[in-house]
Amino acid sequence: MGTDYLLVHVKYTVPPAVLLSILYRPLQTRLDTCKILFLLAIAVLSTIPWDSYLIANNVWTYPPGAVIGLTLFRIPIEELFFFFVQTYITTLIYLLVNKATVHAAYLTEINDSAKAQVTKLRVAEAAGAVLLAGLLFEAADMVRSGGEGTYMGLLGVWAGPFLLGLWVLAYRHILSLPLPNTLVPALLPTVYFWVVDTLALRRGTWAITPGTKLNYQPWPHMEIEEVVFFLTTNVLITFGLVCFDYAVALTTAFPSLFPESQPPLHKQLLFGISALFTCKFPRDAYHSLPECIAILRAKSRSFYLASGVFEGRLRLDLISLYSFCRAADDLIDDSPTPAQSLERLRLLLEIIYTPSRADTKEGFVRSMFPAWAHTPLLALPSQHIPRKLLDELLDGFEMDMGFSSVGNWPIATYSDLERYAHYVAGTVGEMFTHLVLAHSFSSVSSPSHILADAEKMGRALQYVNISRDIRKDAAMHRVYVPAAWLKEARFTPEDVVRRPEVGERFRGRLLEKAEVLYRESRAAIEQLPVEARGGARVAVEAYMDIGRRLGMRRQSKLERAARAWSVMRR
Repeated sequence: MGTDYLLVHVKYTVPPAVLLSILYRPLQTRLDTCKILFLLAIAVLSTIPWDSYLIANNVWTYPPGAVIGLTLFRIPIEELFFFFVQTYITTLIYLLVNKATVHAAYLTEINDSAKAQVTKLRVAEAAGAVLLAGLLFEAADMVRSGGEGTYMGLLGVWAGPFLLGLWVLAYRHILSLPLPNTLVPALLPTVYFWVVDTLALRRGTWAITPGTKLNYQPWPHMEIEEVVFFLTTNVLITFGLVCFDYAVALTTAFPSLFPESQPPLHKQLLFGISALFTCKFPRDAYHSLPECIAILRAKSRSFYLASGVFEGRLRLDLISLYSFCRAADDLIDDSPTPAQSLERLRLLLEIIYTPSRADTKEGFVRSMFPAWAHTPLLALPSQHIPRKLLDELLDGFEMDMGFSSVGNWPIATYSDLERYAHYVAGTVGEMFTHLVLAHSFSSVSSPSHILADAEKMGRALQYVNISRDIRKDAAMHRVYVPAAWLKEARFTPEDVVRRPEVGERFRGRLLEKAEVLYRESRAAIEQLPVEARGGARVAVEAYMDIGRRLGMRRQSKLERAARAWSVMRR
């Protein structure tokens, strides 16, 4: 009885597993948990028979002084834990690397640019399948021959069928994803475990029996079989996760084939399996997703990254909604005739929400708006959003247009600021909540209360946004600090435009308003459907943290004087 193998875990495997768990915990969704458990079960159950065979045939040995002595099917308990912890570490690295990725956007089934690559992908599939099949036959021959190729052959015979099956099922997605999405989770843990294995082999914690190995060491103490083992197993784990994400993406991107938005996990797995074997896919609701994501990544990478804490069609609809809002805002801000653009957007809403005119929507968009705006305007998930909220959003954009008139300052009082924040952000909070409720598989007790608090939270985040962008807005001749506040300190909006630091003196006051609204409404996050709470919490706290960091900046004497004057005048 010994503890050498146990110490390997204490020193080298448990610490990174714990660290990764802590890092990923705020981002973890129920689907992520399902992935982790699914991969752990598959990895452990598929490895036990193989490892047990190696030990029974004296390919692997463990000195009595290196292990505790507890075994299952001849496998030391420490070795069983290694199966678990390696899979867990690699899975968490994959989840971290892929968190921001919208897998549905890389489906060749909906991505028009990827469809052009289908022929090349099929060639790659055939080449990969032939290569893997060839390696499998070579491994089988090594096993039949016995001797020094035994361990390498057994490794190939065990891993080959899994790799071949995963490749055939998910080759399109494996090759369509950005290379770091698969390369990092496959190689990073591989290199780490190479180091750990080298140290263990040097110490004699475990050993490969002479006569069953090729006797080639790429570097001192490290057998080539172990190099191949860790690379192969981490590629297997990565391919398995990609296949899982591919199946989920297919069920998410084609609502006409898989109508349930948030099915129970067991159903989602069954749907995913059936999707992998589906040959024909319709041109469905999310065919414009890649273009919407491209707009988001260009206009608001922060929102694109934050959307990763949501899952399924909720995330896709949030992306579609946000891209619509960004496109509408840009159409007005960048237009030489903003009033005309605003009127056209109002007409578009009239068409969208009039069932008898639904067939004219695409023609209207293509004839009235520039080409870059077609996709986001047509992608709006209007079936889940009340028209009133979108009308009010456009009212907010109309208030922004008021800044274009010389001497006109739409935000005269705090009431004007409240109204503006409601239009451009409170409505977005409500729209977000409508999407959450539409895609939830669970019910909530008081949706009207949650919607009201979502509106407050939207305003809170808008105040943070305004306080952050005072200089940027001033450069655009926009001042969102109420003119009444400025007047109390004997300033005018013109002063802010000329000297943005004047407006920044009121940053603290804006952030105080934001904090009050945040405290009044944050409890509603815990009343959201359970599958959306974590995502909403992360998104809100990340944004509020921007405000808190701004508030922690040291105030200048002039700012403190302005605040004191303001307090005295209240």
